[in-house]
This record gives sequence, C-alpha cells and structure tokens, in this order.
Amino acid sequence: MNSSGNVVTLVTQYRPEEYNSFEARMHEIKKQAAAVSSGGTLLRTTQKRSLYVRALFDYDPNRDDGLPSRGLPFRHGDILHVTNAADDEWWQARRVLGDGEEATIGIVPSKRRWERKQRARDRNVKFQGQSANNATNADK
Repeated sequence: MNSSGNVVTLVTQYRPEEYNSFEARMHEIKKQAAAVSSGGTLLRTTQKRSLYVRALFDYDPNRDDGLPSRGLPFRHGDILHVTNAADDEWWQARRVLGDGEEATIGIVPSKRRWERKQRARDRNVKFQGQSANNATNADK
C-alpha cells in the first residue's frame, strides 16, 4: 500500500437486484446466528423456489414492522412473481404489470407470516370485543 499512488479510482454501478439479494442473504445469516446462539436448531431451505401468485389482500410495507429490506406494496388481485420463496417469513417478489412486464423487486410477507399476523390481529379484536361486552353487562 505504501507504494501505491495517492489517487484511488472507484467504479460504481446501480444494481438493486443484487443489493436485495445481498440483504436477503444477510437476513438469513442473522437468523441462523440467532438460532445457534440461543441453542436452537434452524432448518434452512436451500432451494430457491419461484412461483406466481395472485394477492388476496392489500399490503402496505410502510405499516409492517420487522421488514428486513425494502418492501413491495401490492393490492388485492395483483399478480406477483415470487422469485425467491426459500425464507419462511419473507419472499422476494416483483409485481407483474398489465403489459407482462415486471416492476422492481421487493420483499413481501410469506403466506405463513401473513396468516400468523392475521390470527394475532383476530385474537386481539375478539379479546377487545369480549371485554367491551363484559363491561356493558357489568354496568346493568
């Protein structure tokens, strides 16, 4: 290094797909490290599954906590090309546009994650509904 000159030339390129792939790998590594440090075991899917799905709900990544990377918003009925469904929690996907083209890549919740969040939300609504009814009955 001492014999190198004072000028350093950097060549940069904009590659969002490569960056998102890197983010997904980092998320996997962190998940594995957490499982190992807690004494648990981690079943890792190494197969990179790709599939097309039709969204059955609206999704706004700005309202989702714990997003490991840039989320992909979509609406009920949108067609998504899931390019990597190897993770149990988050999938990499692109929204298929009307002309057959695909939008930029982003992270969407897996079916498993969405169903778990819905069950938790439903339990919360039922609990709040029961407590409201009990308070009404106690007042009588």
